Amino acid sequence: MTVNVGYLDKRAGKGFFPIQNPETEIWYPCNPDSVWRYASRALSGENTKIKTRFMEDWIADRRIRFPPNEKVVVWSSKEELLSAIRVGDVPKSGRSPMLREELPDLDFWVGKKVGFGTPRFKRYKKDLRSPTQPLSSWITPRSEIDTIEAGVNAIVSGTNDEGAKVIKDVFGEKAFNYAKPVSLIRELIRQSTGLADIVLDFFAGSATTAQAVMELNAEDGGDRRFIMVSSTERTEAEPDKNLCRDVTAGRIRGLNRTDDGKYAELSAGFAYLVTREIDFSDLDYDLTPQEVWSALEAIHGLSLTVYDETLPFNAHDSDDVTLVFSDRPDERLRGYIESLGPGQSTFVYVWAPGALRDWTLGEATEVRSVHDTLKQRFQQ
Repeated sequence: MTVNVGYLDKRAGKGFFPIQNPETEIWYPCNPDSVWRYASRALSGENTKIKTRFMEDWIADRRIRFPPNEKVVVWSSKEELLSAIRVGDVPKSGRSPMLREELPDLDFWVGKKVGFGTPRFKRYKKDLRSPTQPLSSWITPRSEIDTIEAGVNAIVSGTNDEGAKVIKDVFGEKAFNYAKPVSLIRELIRQSTGLADIVLDFFAGSATTAQAVMELNAEDGGDRRFIMVSSTERTEAEPDKNLCRDVTAGRIRGLNRTDDGKYAELSAGFAYLVTREIDFSDLDYDLTPQEVWSALEAIHGLSLTVYDETLPFNAHDSDDVTLVFSDRPDERLRGYIESLGPGQSTFVYVWAPGALRDWTLGEATEVRSVHDTLKQRFQQ
């Protein structure tokens, strides 16, 4: 009876409203995180045309099954209702309360019989597109775990409900629709990767894959890494929308800083990177020092670090190579280069290598042009 859209979402339309059992006069609230699939005629207007039927029609045709023998309460005042909300004694969907202090029209519920059960939609076999549902011989829902025979190698997964609950745990609200269950992605990664593999998700969405990698590493001590790729999904109506920044990266940040018992052991250092197009002829003018530094570290297979613009140059030492970049070389860079010992391969990147031709360089030190290196690396 519901669709996985929050009541503040524009797609919710006229789907957020209470419904009543006409025989018992018991009212049922709508889940703020999953509005009704069917619109209300009272809210939409008599002349509104819709593709299906109004909720009132389904109720009149007895296609809505109201729960029997349920808990029913009547709040005599708004203060009594607010008190019940604060202690969690209100109708819920899973663990999520369906009556909340921030919801509009809370006064509506005062003095009415309110049911704690969940109405269901009665569907007849003749109305089904197919009389059977597909079964998976590989992935078993957690609710059917007792059907797996001993010794069978099978993936046990939660449902999209699990994905939605995890999103709410991390963000404190429903920040993303249709999140995949972490358990499913975790088990797929468990069966398909080694302890030090890189997992790439080109449609990262809410970063379920990142959390799955973090959970596996915490469980088996692995060193798997992840690359999450997502777009902003901004539109003309929402020019400031940035799904990648606020949800994809936001989930990873949230997991890193939480002290919740379920996620306290999860951690993953990560870099948030933004791509943009630059003409090769404009590299010298459009690239920032941080962008140059990130590109050079990636080219040399080094972990990404933050470029410090207060220093005359930045250096990254590893066991195999030393990487140096100076946006504007001066004598301090010269002193550093001439002090380098023999043996360590050192690559010095500057915009104008000719300015360093009179400097004393070690045999293992090579000066390269930033412009030429990036152009040769990325130009197709």
